[in-house]
Amino acid sequence: MSERVFVYGTLRRGMFYYPEYMSNAEFVAGSKIEGFVMFKNPEDHYPYIIRGQGEIDGEVYKVSQEELDKLDILEEIPEVYTREKVSVLGEETWIYVFNSPSRPDSIRIESGDWVEYYKTSMNT
Repeated sequence: MSERVFVYGTLRRGMFYYPEYMSNAEFVAGSKIEGFVMFKNPEDHYPYIIRGQGEIDGEVYKVSQEELDKLDILEEIPEVYTREKVSVLGEETWIYVFNSPSRPDSIRIESGDWVEYYKTSMNT
């Protein structure tokens, strides 16, 4: 049985963790979700999302339970992130949400698109 997961950061195609964690997953579609805002801490090279008024760009994949378990370890469930179900493209889909409020020095990624931000702001 497969589970759906929405990825928005380093697990997206072309990003750092994609080859190790997502290359065997079944790509469903690119999508956006509302009700979340994206941030990164100044010292980090990955984003996180929290609930708020915003929109996040990402990708939906079908993964096995074993692959989902590996993602939970990567995302340090429940210490750093929580895994929550949201509706994406009309179906329940797992998403990883940061388990703490944003810090005052966190950088808000206004576009909600980590790939765009990474290519224009971090990879120069």
